[in-house]
Amino acid sequence: MARYKHYDYGQKKLLAVSFEQQILPGTFEHTLHQMIEEHIDLSVFEAQYRNDETGAPAYDPAILLKIVLYAYSKGVTSSREIAQLCQDNVMFMALSADSAPHFTTIADFISRQQDEIVSIFRDVVLVCDEQGLIGKQMFAVDGVKLPSNASKEWSGTLADFEKKALKLERALEQLMQRHREVDAGGEERDLRAARAQRIDTLSSAVAKVRGFLRCGQDKIGARGKIKKSNITDNDSAKIKGSKGVMQGYSGMALVDAKHQVIVHAAAFGENQEHGLLIPMLEGARQSYRELKLSENLLAGVKLSADAGLHSEANLKYISLRRGSVALHLPSGQTAVSKRRQCADQRLRRGEVPRHPARLPAVQLTRSLSKAPRAHAGAPGGVLQRTRPGQAADLQRAHEAQDRQRRRPLPL
Repeated sequence: MARYKHYDYGQKKLLAVSFEQQILPGTFEHTLHQMIEEHIDLSVFEAQYRNDETGAPAYDPAILLKIVLYAYSKGVTSSREIAQLCQDNVMFMALSADSAPHFTTIADFISRQQDEIVSIFRDVVLVCDEQGLIGKQMFAVDGVKLPSNASKEWSGTLADFEKKALKLERALEQLMQRHREVDAGGEERDLRAARAQRIDTLSSAVAKVRGFLRCGQDKIGARGKIKKSNITDNDSAKIKGSKGVMQGYSGMALVDAKHQVIVHAAAFGENQEHGLLIPMLEGARQSYRELKLSENLLAGVKLSADAGLHSEANLKYISLRRGSVALHLPSGQTAVSKRRQCADQRLRRGEVPRHPARLPAVQLTRSLSKAPRAHAGAPGGVLQRTRPGQAADLQRAHEAQDRQRRRPLPL
């Protein structure tokens, strides 16, 4: 029997690691390293530090930027996970030069870069344009729903917040009255502590709402109607996503078709996306004009978008620039209307809809009444129009007939 050398993947070995040799040319991490070291202006971060004469040395923004962007490319967005990877993963060690920043340092760095990230993004676009990675022939615009760090329970108009404040004040007054009564009669220490904590919670909630009412104003929508504000994050809005309603943003991106480089991105506190096409196009045009790359980025380009951006205002905006922008935009037909259209086509061919439960009762009754087949309650095999309440029974009868027809004959 053949014998092989023993091996064990669980063994450990001490190695002399050169971090510079781990960043191999041609890889994403090498491109990221070279981009930040040689092409991106990091002087925008220097104003945040005041330790030239006193104070402890700070982590270099280049190091923090490298590990954060590399972590994002791997789908890691938690500051704790990034800090742990800097201690366990060789590539993170190489990019951070084994500095191992604490997760609080990473989280603080990310939260403070609201203005600096715009400058960094423009530098990246500038480098991509110099390398010929942006074709400027066709762009695609699309969006995604992004959650914010705010609760939708703190959303409403000023009138809603006034009612909420009165309700909280009444609850606080009743709780304090009860607290004084039980103090006079004596109560267990644990119950008193829990009631005191509840009073502090209600007091802070009342102060939060009253503070917003003193300074806040109702937001007005595009049609002149009042929009709901949010006390925690007033720039966000209630967004309808695939998992229900959340407090967040509509993130939009304009992507070049040549190498899928994002040339412009923004987040809007709007639920509907049809009003965001014009701000995206004008924002991209303004960014390229400020970078002195092109006076009119959209001249002679093709633009692709989905049905969510189909609106009269967008079509009018494009029509005024006829010959400059060629817009490829599907109609505003919704998924429900498409489903109904497909069901009608199947019924015209004498077939039962695949998902009859998704159609309204009136639509299902109307469609089934047009189908060229008879049901048990129709005299002489002639179809009769039924009431909406009978649509489900009619469908079950048709399914029973189909099962009976497909049943094999006994041997």
